[in-house]
Amino acid sequence: MILYFWTQQKFAKKSRSNDRFEPASNDAEKKTSSANAWRIRAIRPAIYLSIMLLAPLGCTITPTKHGSHKAKADRVSIQKSVFKVADVTPSPKAAEAEARGDFLGAAKEYLNLAQATSDNTRYGYQLQAANMLLRGKQVQAATAALNAIDVNKLPPVYRPRYDLTRAKIALVQQRAGDALNATAAALPPHQPTALAIEWHRLRAQALDLSGDPANAVREYMALTPLLPSTEAVLSNQNEIWRILTKLSPATLHDLIIDTPEDELSGWRDLAAIAKSDIPLADVEQQISLWQQHYPTHPASETLVQSVATQAQKQSDRPNVVALLLPTTGAYASTAAAVREGFLMALNDSRDSNGYAPTIRNYDTSGQQSIVELYQRAIDEGAQFVIGPLEKDAVNTLAQSEKLAVPTLALNYGTFNTTPPTNLFQFGLSPEDEALQVAERAWMDGHDQVAIIVPSGEWGTRILQALQEHWGKFGGIVVEVQQFNADNKDYSTPIKALLNLDESEARFRQLRTLLKRDLKFEVQRRHDIDAIFMAGLPNQARQIGPQLNYYFAGDIPVYATSHIYSGTVDAAADRDMNNVMFSDMPWVLDASSKPLRDAIQRLRPDIASRFGRLYALGIDSFSLITQLARLNAFRYERLQAETGNLGLDDSNHIRRQLLWARFVDGVPRLLDSKTAPKR
Repeated sequence: MILYFWTQQKFAKKSRSNDRFEPASNDAEKKTSSANAWRIRAIRPAIYLSIMLLAPLGCTITPTKHGSHKAKADRVSIQKSVFKVADVTPSPKAAEAEARGDFLGAAKEYLNLAQATSDNTRYGYQLQAANMLLRGKQVQAATAALNAIDVNKLPPVYRPRYDLTRAKIALVQQRAGDALNATAAALPPHQPTALAIEWHRLRAQALDLSGDPANAVREYMALTPLLPSTEAVLSNQNEIWRILTKLSPATLHDLIIDTPEDELSGWRDLAAIAKSDIPLADVEQQISLWQQHYPTHPASETLVQSVATQAQKQSDRPNVVALLLPTTGAYASTAAAVREGFLMALNDSRDSNGYAPTIRNYDTSGQQSIVELYQRAIDEGAQFVIGPLEKDAVNTLAQSEKLAVPTLALNYGTFNTTPPTNLFQFGLSPEDEALQVAERAWMDGHDQVAIIVPSGEWGTRILQALQEHWGKFGGIVVEVQQFNADNKDYSTPIKALLNLDESEARFRQLRTLLKRDLKFEVQRRHDIDAIFMAGLPNQARQIGPQLNYYFAGDIPVYATSHIYSGTVDAAADRDMNNVMFSDMPWVLDASSKPLRDAIQRLRPDIASRFGRLYALGIDSFSLITQLARLNAFRYERLQAETGNLGLDDSNHIRRQLLWARFVDGVPRLLDSKTAPKR
């Protein structure tokens, strides 16, 4: 009965439409007429299983996510459950299910045990079930299992485990503040070591996520005496190093640390040495002074030596850099903006730290093949190559057995072979933006989406990327529509997106069948909780108000950077109010940027149109000296103009973007952890 009632209520809310047809007669007839509704009810298997798991406890849950994603896994580790206590009888059946990765089966067994147990051990089983559901990526089901526990009757021995589970759920959902609140009380004494380790690790992750690196490091430091092996200690030190080295030198300098100087001060000062841009001899001297100042610091010798090793790599900065860019053809204007941004960064570097390598330009739009041009650059002394920009040329270079020097291609190739070690790929990929759109919506708690993109090759690329990433996260794409960019009126695809076209067709069919006039009240579909949109500014400005007109103004809309021109125009962009989109710091960060200001002053005619490409050129120059560091320490990040840059296992430079929402036609930065709901 519980299951039947839940499905009727839940899928009534998720129905595709809720049309109302009434005879066009007098008011009395209208009051007595009944509504006709067409609903599609289709219970997803994993949701059904979650319902069945919780039905014995009388719980009602909402659909759950089935996937996970690497960005979240990097921050949150849902490890083996530590909720095994002496007064809970082990369950061989649940343990067997857990061992083979069947976490839902294990959860079901624990819930059955909880229902069959009358004493306080049932709380232990319920907590075990919640953690198994969480490990199975059934976040909302885990929440429901936890909510089924009567906290007022919970024995004190279980309270730390309850709070930790609540915090884990909050952290998975990127609610760092709630995770910290759940674990705000001091952990009671005499807790199992495994539980204490997970407690400190979770608080460290939450503090890192909330932007408090100093206290995040303190929590990791508190783990050290609890860890069972040298390998675990080294792994923990890597987490400390990851947090500190992703900070800028200025942020490290301003990091507030209590006096007198302590272990955290040592970590900060070592990271500052690693982030400094000084000659190798000075780095070695600074490390020696650091070791004298912190003689008992626990940082491993390997880690300390890695700072010197990295300084050695950075000291080998190339003296000759080759730019492989076209001067004519389809990519000429793009290449010109990239080149100009690169040269402005070069001049700025010459003034600030004296580093100014010789730049040699090679035209990839000429008669020579990219392989011949590349070899010519090497023969003429290039120690670092930037380019090519054309995708076909990147594919050709990727077929090489070996590239002589580090090569930063300014596009992402499409090839199946393993590229040479020295090939790194960097660009403004729409597929990367699609990943971040999907990731953001998933972390904001959405499950079922509709997608609207332009027709043509570019729109199809974004569509395929959105579908692929959303599927990996466990979401459902309910509807897809592509619009003709040449049209001014996008009402037809928007009505199809919201299922209004089928609603109107049903009305016409019913009117013909009944042979009488009917009053028609249409409502948009209710089986989507977010919309993904891609398009250029003039297209997005048309789609936004039409979504509002067709009853979809309450559905969150996520978009890529392409919807924003890069220049504030409140009057033109007012129709995109509440649309959320990702973009690079060059565009969204309002803080003073000398190079951006200079470009806007010197080239106001093209600064907006090509601004993002100028940023790509500037970051290309920065990567000449930073690529070795990112390559050696894959967890490190470079805070740059095109985003927060890092290197993945495929030697692709990945950009973490900022998020904004239109408010009164002006982009307003969103908190990086939580997007407001519309």
